[in-house]
Amino acid sequence: MLNKWPRLTRFPVVGDVYLHVNGLAYTVISLALDADREEVQVIHQGKDGAVWSRTIGNFMGLHHTGGARFRLNQSTAE
Repeated sequence: MLNKWPRLTRFPVVGDVYLHVNGLAYTVISLALDADREEVQVIHQGKDGAVWSRTIGNFMGLHHTGGARFRLNQSTAE
C-alpha cells in the first residue's frame, strides 16, 4: 500500500495551510485512505467551510497551468 504514495519531501500534515493556485487558502484536516482504490486522499477545508478531497498525487501535483496546484504556506509551517 505504501507504494501508492508519491515520492515527496514532505507529506501534508493536519493543520498545514496550503495556498491553491487560485490564491485561496486551505487547511489540511485529515489524510484518508480510499480503500477501494488504495489511494491516499488529502481532506482539506477552505475558509468558507467547504470540505474537499483530492488524491495526494493530485494535491501535491501540478495544475494544468504548469505551476504547483497547492503550495505550503511557509508562514504557517513548522
